[in-house]
Amino acid sequence: MRSCLLATTAIAGMMATAPMPGLAQTADQTAPASVGLDDIVVTAQRKAESAQKAAIAIDAVTGDTLIQQGITKAEDITKSVPAITVTNGGGSNTSIFIRGVGNITSSSYNDPAVAPSYDGVVLGRAAGAFGSAFYDLARVEVLKGPQGILYGRNATGGAVNIIPARPELGRNGAGFNVSFGNYDAVSADGYLNLATGDTSALRVAATRQVSDGYNRDGSDDLKRTGLRGQFLIEPSDAVTLRIGADWTKIGGVGPGSSYIGSYTPGPSGYSFTPSGFDTSEGFNTDAANAYRQTLVGAPGFGFLNAMNQQQSVDYIYWGVNAELNWKTGIGTFTLVPAFRKSKGDSFFYGPAFNTAYNAETDKQYSLEARLAGSVGMVDYVLGGFYFNEKIDAQTEYNQEFVLPIQSYTHKTKSWAAFGQLTANVSDRFRVVGGARYTRDKKAMDGIINNFITFCGGLPPANITPPASFAAGCAAPNGLPRYPNSLTTGDTVNWLVSNGWIAAGSTDQANP
Repeated sequence: MRSCLLATTAIAGMMATAPMPGLAQTADQTAPASVGLDDIVVTAQRKAESAQKAAIAIDAVTGDTLIQQGITKAEDITKSVPAITVTNGGGSNTSIFIRGVGNITSSSYNDPAVAPSYDGVVLGRAAGAFGSAFYDLARVEVLKGPQGILYGRNATGGAVNIIPARPELGRNGAGFNVSFGNYDAVSADGYLNLATGDTSALRVAATRQVSDGYNRDGSDDLKRTGLRGQFLIEPSDAVTLRIGADWTKIGGVGPGSSYIGSYTPGPSGYSFTPSGFDTSEGFNTDAANAYRQTLVGAPGFGFLNAMNQQQSVDYIYWGVNAELNWKTGIGTFTLVPAFRKSKGDSFFYGPAFNTAYNAETDKQYSLEARLAGSVGMVDYVLGGFYFNEKIDAQTEYNQEFVLPIQSYTHKTKSWAAFGQLTANVSDRFRVVGGARYTRDKKAMDGIINNFITFCGGLPPANITPPASFAAGCAAPNGLPRYPNSLTTGDTVNWLVSNGWIAAGSTDQANP
C-alpha cells in the first residue's frame, strides 16, 4: 500500500512601511517607480555584474519585490521564481528542487543537490539558510542548472544565494514592515542603518513572524524570530571589510500535510481511493487517525494506531562571517571566513513515518579565497575553498513495520581549487569555461538499532506486512496480539538488529 500526501500553505495580509521620525529614508524607499526592466546587479559568478548580462540562467529577486509579494519565508519564493520548489520533509530539514532536480530527505548526512548559500557562505545544510526568515534582504539569486565550477559538487541542480541588505556608508536611516492576516498571522521586521564614521557603518535588522496552524491538527503554523547585525569599514578605496552575525529561532508545531487517498493493489493493478479529506485536515486529528487505521488490515496499525506525540520543532540557527575585499593591480582579492551552528530537536510526521524524532547539532567552518580580474578581453575568477562540518544526531523513525533508532557523528572535510574564464569575443558573444578539483574526506561513526517483529517461523515470511507491526500476530484464541519486549513462544518476539552505521572514512577526489 502507498498513501499519497498533500501539504497545504496559505498567506494573506496587508503591508505598511514607514521611516523612523528624524531619520532619512533609504534611497530605494524614495526613488520613483522605474519604467521597464530594472538592472539588478548580481554576484552569482563571484563578481559584480548585471543580471541581464550574466552568462548563466539566473532569476534575481530584489528585496523590494520580496516585500511587495509578501514573501517572508523560503517556501514562498516560487511566487517569483517558478522553477524552484522548497519543501520540508519533516523536522529541521529543508529540500530544494530546481527544474525538478533535488533530493528529499529527513537525514542530514545526505548532501543537497542544490547548493544553498547565505551572504556568500556556502552551507552544507539547506535548513541553515532557509530556516531563517526572509527579511531586510538585498536580493535572492536562483541559479538554474549545474553550477559545479564555482559552487562545488553539491550544485547539480543549481544554487540559491540569499544576500542580506548591507550597511550604507554616510547614511542614517531606518524602516519597518508590518503585515496582518487570517489565522492570527502577524509579521513584522525592521532595520536601522547608522553611519558610525566617515568610513564605517552599522546595520541591524530583526523580525518576528507568528501564525496559527493552517491545518486542523495545528500544523503548518509559524513561530520565528530573527536578528541580524553587520559592520562595514572602508579604510581606503582599495580595502573593504564587512563583519556579520545572525541568529534565528524557530518553534511551534511545524510543517504538516494531509491524506488525499491511497493506492491499493488489485488483479488489474493499483487503484486510487480518495480519502475524503480536504487539504487542511492534517495527520493528527481524530478523523485522520481513524482513516489511517483502515489502510493496513484490521485492526489497523495495532499499538501504533495513535499519534500520541504532537509535532513540534525547536531549533536555533546562528552564524558569524566576514568578507574582505582588496583591490590590487591584478584583480580583486576576496576572503570569506565563516562559522555556523544549528541545534535543536523536533517531532514530526512524514509520508514514510508514523512518528519521527530528531535531535541534532550541526557545526561548519569554511574559508573561501578568490581573485577576480580581467586581462584583455578575458575575465577570470580563481579560488580555493575549505569546508569542515560535524553533525551529531540522534534520530528515531517509526516506519510502521520497522523502527530504526540511530545515534551517529558525521564529519566532512573538503577542499577545492577552481577557476573560470570568460572570453568576451564581442558585446553579444562570450565563451565561458572552467574547472574545479575537489577532495572530500567523510567519516561516519555511530550505531543503529532496527526493531522488527515476527510471529514465529523463519524469516522473511514472518517479518513482512501484515504479520508485523501493522496487524500483529495471532494469539492462541485467534485474536491479534501485538509485539512487546516480553512476549515469547508462540506469540511475538522482537527482532533487534544492531550494529555500526559506519566506522572509518571515505576519501575521494572529484575533478
